[in-house]
Amino acid sequence: MQTAINIVYTILLLSASLLCIFSIIYLNRITKSVFRIEENLKRMINQLSPLIESSNQLVDRINDISSDVEKQVNSIRRIIDEVKERINSVLSLEKRVQDGIEAPISGLLGNLTAVVKGVTMFWKKYRNKE
Repeated sequence: MQTAINIVYTILLLSASLLCIFSIIYLNRITKSVFRIEENLKRMINQLSPLIESSNQLVDRINDISSDVEKQVNSIRRIIDEVKERINSVLSLEKRVQDGIEAPISGLLGNLTAVVKGVTMFWKKYRNKE
């Protein structure tokens, strides 16, 4: 019986030894995989850094362009408002001039028409008497 226990004990020790050896081998493989992943991540970071920097520069340029466009749009709005004010001023002046001239001219035309009718009637009557 003692011999059987010794054999089982030996097999158990050999199994434990093999388990330790395989654990060391797999831990070594896992460590190598982790190092490869770390190297790949470093490479990706090195490749992404210029892309991120370029993107930041692009965003800055877009912000500058947007600011310039906003300034131009505001300038154009101001110019359009000034043109509107001037057009309204010209239209107002035109209306005042038109109102200021139409009434007197209308009265003058009415008077001239009356004078012409009067002179015409006078000549008709004068000719008829002769």
